[in-house]
Amino acid sequence: MVDTQEQAIPRHSAVLVTGANGFVGSHVADQFLQRGFKVRGVVRDVAKSTWLATLFNAKYGPNNFELFLVKDMATEGAFDEATIGVSAVVHTASVMTFDHDPNMVIPAAVAGALNALKASYARPSVKRFVLTSSSTAAYLPDFGDAESGSATIEAETWNDDAIRIDPVHQGHSSMSGLVVDMWHGQKPQRLDVLPAQYFIDVQDCARLHVAGTVLSDVHDERIFGFAGRFNWADVSDILRRQNPEKTFAEKVAGGRDYHVIKPRARAEQLLRAMGQDGWTSLEQSIWQNTEHLRSEK
Repeated sequence: MVDTQEQAIPRHSAVLVTGANGFVGSHVADQFLQRGFKVRGVVRDVAKSTWLATLFNAKYGPNNFELFLVKDMATEGAFDEATIGVSAVVHTASVMTFDHDPNMVIPAAVAGALNALKASYARPSVKRFVLTSSSTAAYLPDFGDAESGSATIEAETWNDDAIRIDPVHQGHSSMSGLVVDMWHGQKPQRLDVLPAQYFIDVQDCARLHVAGTVLSDVHDERIFGFAGRFNWADVSDILRRQNPEKTFAEKVAGGRDYHVIKPRARAEQLLRAMGQDGWTSLEQSIWQNTEHLRSEK
């Protein structure tokens, strides 16, 4: 970890993490707590999220993590009180719904992000703002072996094709959930429509959020968390190698995403600045993701 004098915000100061009970948000909160920061975690339902406070209190002691209620992030001024006294805001929350109507998704997500930004700029104590995005904000991955359609992705590349919204497919389960399905011998139908793409371990993703918050040499930049290429045949092969005693469903389709992600080198540099020895491998990520499954009786 960087020395205190190299940090953009003081260690032991408070960081606001929206969507703190989510997959990414909970890991972001955990990484900040590991590094001695206090975390205020925004959730829509405190009663349903007490498990998170219990976990972090047991892991890091009392008075380091608190839950903060924001019922509707799209409401004007939703984060005004939540940002009081914090040094940074990390906005991981979004509208996680599969509603076919984009009007039920996009306006609320945009309003939530704008409300978080407005509240942050209104607080002199807030020195950093980090927004969680998606790889598809930069490009759409190749389907199959469409190498001829590949391109080099730069720091200023944007996915203009995403403006033409698919009215049916608004998103899919995270990779971790699909791995669990595969563990139980299922072949999720969604795998047939998910192209080969890049992966990132969730803890590396969280570390990059921390890097964007605390490293003083990170200014107004997009951080491309692209650890490496993978397809679902890779995942199937790894599961078989790691668990030779188990029977899995038939092997899924392969393909490869041949896009070249030039800014991923910068992201790896930031990981190393955070004390991480480069990217977590796909093998290690899958092993950790199935650890609890191996312990099942």
